[in-house]
Amino acid sequence: MPSLDLDTMRLALRTAREHGFTQVRLKVDGADFRAVLDSEAMPPTTIEIHSVAVAAIETTVSSEPRVIESPTVGYFRSSGIEVGHTFESGDVLGQVEAMGIMNEVIAEGSGTIESVLIENDEPVQYGQAIFALGACD
Repeated sequence: MPSLDLDTMRLALRTAREHGFTQVRLKVDGADFRAVLDSEAMPPTTIEIHSVAVAAIETTVSSEPRVIESPTVGYFRSSGIEVGHTFESGDVLGQVEAMGIMNEVIAEGSGTIESVLIENDEPVQYGQAIFALGACD
């Protein structure tokens, strides 16, 4: 049968301090232990700070346009992808030819093409946006 002994109370108090709790209450077989911890000795909580920081990061990320970029310098070769085309992660959306070698332009998530930024056979630079995307995973 469980009991409310000194070791159990110490463990509860230590755990409460580690996690920033200000009160501990244990009830075991009719025995009731309650402690209010000194809030002055507790490290300050950072929950609100983390919440604000996460909200700011999410806002920043969601406001940036999503694009698919060229994997290398060369000439873009279209696969016939047009505005409104939906794709899945891993789909080949075109190729960039560099010195006779074809480098695939591969989707890293799913989404929809909002606009084609580079025409077929146009030169592209490494990292240059080829497609602007709608919804993406």
